[in-house]
Amino acid sequence: MPNSSMPKRDVAEIGTQPLSITSERVMNSIARLNVLLQKRSAHLERITDTTLMLSAPRHLIPKIVDAVRLADFGVSAERIDEFIEKEEYYDVVAVSGSKHEIQRSIGRIIGRRGKIKKTIEELTGADIYIRDNSVLILGTFESIEKARNAVLGIAQGKPQGPVLRSLGEG
Repeated sequence: MPNSSMPKRDVAEIGTQPLSITSERVMNSIARLNVLLQKRSAHLERITDTTLMLSAPRHLIPKIVDAVRLADFGVSAERIDEFIEKEEYYDVVAVSGSKHEIQRSIGRIIGRRGKIKKTIEELTGADIYIRDNSVLILGTFESIEKARNAVLGIAQGKPQGPVLRSLGEG
């Protein structure tokens, strides 16, 4: 006889392309995620090279699907745990252009010794993760919007100083 006090559980198949779940980094992240998901009665299992199976309470499935994407981007399991707990979201900004232009834009977003990236994070309250030509911004809607505007402005070649000062004014 089913226990009516237990939350409804669903199983969801997560097609992970273009995620690279075969990489050791992602498989380690999934293992760490499973430790965190246990307290939420959820579990991830690798089915094929491009598919994960998720067993979780129905209301958590969208957040956990996002968590897998965050893990693929290199976000720590601890930060993903915060993301699941809090009312937080993420956005990915793709930096476009030639290989040289992308490298220059990403370098300008990061800044010398990471100073620009850190300053954007401090002034907006968002967390920023960079991989290849993509910038992932994690936080509240408001913090994401502010950080996104700064990232786009700097990527488009606007001077870093005025962009950062505009964040301090908002």
